[in-house]
Amino acid sequence: MKLRITYTIFSVCLLAALFMSNSDGRADSQGWGNTGAPGDQMLGTVPRTCMSCHSTGTGVDMTQTIEIFDDMNEPVTNYTPGQTYRVIVTNIVGSGSPTGFGFQIVNLKAAEGEDGDDSASFSNPSGNAKIAVASNTGRQYTEHNGVSETNSFEVDWTAPAQGTGAVTFYACGNAVNENGMTSGDAAACSTLELAEADPSSVSNPNGGINIYLFPNPVQEEMKITLVSDASAEFDVEVYDMQGRLMIKDIVAFGTGESTYIVNVNNLAKGTYLVKFSNEEKVATAKMLKI
Repeated sequence: MKLRITYTIFSVCLLAALFMSNSDGRADSQGWGNTGAPGDQMLGTVPRTCMSCHSTGTGVDMTQTIEIFDDMNEPVTNYTPGQTYRVIVTNIVGSGSPTGFGFQIVNLKAAEGEDGDDSASFSNPSGNAKIAVASNTGRQYTEHNGVSETNSFEVDWTAPAQGTGAVTFYACGNAVNENGMTSGDAAACSTLELAEADPSSVSNPNGGINIYLFPNPVQEEMKITLVSDASAEFDVEVYDMQGRLMIKDIVAFGTGESTYIVNVNNLAKGTYLVKFSNEEKVATAKMLKI
């Protein structure tokens, strides 16, 4: 029985080496997700990942990181609904000299360890990555587009709608020596959970405009995201609770989602009212300065 199990696993790993050498990602070539996420492919009673087959050789060591950046290139630990972020997965080689890299990542609308629907909102992958839907899971993944010479992969991800709650990224990757086998390679997996931010937003009662404040509470810089059905100029005003105008600006916004940064570092701690308005529309939201 042990010999049969060993042979089975060896056969699976040999197939893995073959499709890796063909430079196709698992979702595209095999119809599977192998990120370790709940609902992805299993190998017996454990998730099937890059680590299932790509064994660490002598002097070869690898770890992996997932990083999420906003449009200001700042790392984030929670997400604003509807906002687009840049996801960077890096296969970090601690020792050894691999010649190529691969990876796969998925995002589930659930807390870490819980099963859930995938967000299916990846776009704009880097040249060494591609987006694919696995036929066996129906999920959207981003994965390597051929054996990559570089160890970093990037893709845009648009956060889900408000009220989704926590989401989790699951990724696995490998560092390979391209000898046609899995021996002497290295592999690692990583996860990253993002909580949903608690934005303050108030819709115009007549429709057509929404604003989101992040972070809120805020210390130095407030990012205001305006979602409008038409391009227009808006007065941007910040009032204290006594009705005194503290900040004023006029900003032109395009149709759809636009972002505006307000420096509130000089404001005293307390609650403020942020107001966007023009002759046709108005939206307000409360801001807490800490």
